[in-house]
Amino acid sequence: MVNPLKKSQFKGYKYTETVYNSRGHSSKLSFYSDKKLAQNERFKIIVNSNHFVSNYKKVSTLPKNVQYLAEK
Repeated sequence: MVNPLKKSQFKGYKYTETVYNSRGHSSKLSFYSDKKLAQNERFKIIVNSNHFVSNYKKVSTLPKNVQYLAEK
């Protein structure tokens, strides 16, 4: 049996970022990652309901409406 990880036991990184959805709407998101994400890079991330990153991948291009908002 695997016990769920508690935030008090977590060793990693906390991020608070402005994120964009596929329609270009922005919002603030706080999440935790056990791996350090590179600064000034773009990532597509999947965050669980407990605010831990379950998966991520680096992206090179964004949809045009998201690219425009990210550059503002």
